[in-house]
Amino acid sequence: MHCPACRSDLEKFVFNSVEVDQCKGCSGVWLDFREIDELFQNIELPRRLLEGEVKSSGQVIPEGHRTCPHCKCFLTLVEVDDVKLDVCPACHGFFSDLGELKSLAEAAERRFQEE
Repeated sequence: MHCPACRSDLEKFVFNSVEVDQCKGCSGVWLDFREIDELFQNIELPRRLLEGEVKSSGQVIPEGHRTCPHCKCFLTLVEVDDVKLDVCPACHGFFSDLGELKSLAEAAERRFQEE
């Protein structure tokens, strides 16, 4: 599979039974439907998902023009906790650019502390 943002290869790794696809170039993350729920059940997310590095110098495809690595449908921008995510309207997977998962995790932590 290729990254929706920079077209570099997505590298699969498993974290606590969740298969994550992370871009080798821009460190963005593709998660299939419901994987975010499973990932956020963990006490601590892997550092590589929160603080990756951009390794590719290629051109980044702007949000709103990206396609799903599975279905090839255009991804829709959805805002969650002030974070814009690229979501597939067909398979419901989503792509998060570097730093966006960290922002989502921080927002979830704030909501948890408010309860």
